[in-house]
Amino acid sequence: MGLGSEPRDRAMSPPDAAGTSAGFTTTPRGFGQGPERAMRFIVLTVLVGCARSLPTTPLVDSAEAAGPPPSCEGFFEADYADEPATFSIDTADRSRAIVSGYITAKSPGRFARLVDDNPQLRTLVMPFVPGSANDEANIPLALSVHNLGLDTCVPSTGLIASGGVDLFLAGNQRTAPEGARVGVHSWATGGGVEGGDLAKDHPDHDLFLDYYEAIGVDASFYWFTLQAAPSDDIHWMTRDEVRTHRIELE
Repeated sequence: MGLGSEPRDRAMSPPDAAGTSAGFTTTPRGFGQGPERAMRFIVLTVLVGCARSLPTTPLVDSAEAAGPPPSCEGFFEADYADEPATFSIDTADRSRAIVSGYITAKSPGRFARLVDDNPQLRTLVMPFVPGSANDEANIPLALSVHNLGLDTCVPSTGLIASGGVDLFLAGNQRTAPEGARVGVHSWATGGGVEGGDLAKDHPDHDLFLDYYEAIGVDASFYWFTLQAAPSDDIHWMTRDEVRTHRIELE
């Protein structure tokens, strides 16, 4: 579905020890203008309908879902390459898939093939997912991850930002230990209007509010992201913020 929205922001370089990112650049995404706005931008049910090939039958039963939280320590190093996302099975543990790179329109199809070929999949490990170049692909992909009952994990050397955080939040259980970077910011319309400058009842917010409701994430986190940093910058969440907004969920 191409409604003319610009890419969601993605980080181009890793943060330094102080939590900033040297050479960080972003490309703000927006929801378009004119007639596109009258479409209420994309209701979740329409998004899911446009991603019929995505698997939704749970891979994880209730007993597994209540098991120990995922771990990805000691196995993965973040590769800070600004490339489209790849999905590959961890050869050391075939219940884990490694997702690295930014989400594109091709990502849902690649994920669907991964699941079809690997019904034993239980966890997505995310060493470096700096965002999404296409929210219309990222949201259905994340909903599929959630409906499958998969866990998500960021290594202590890893980084997720912008749309990568949205994908991570889809996990049944989520692990982002000390050292993992979690970056958030606002979005902006094609006309340069920041999401945080719009009234809370403005329909431009619906895509993300509906998504967060579907995966059980409190709307307060969405409003936090809009104020944390403008669309052309990034805010690296503190450990207190990670705890407050329940980014980790075990």
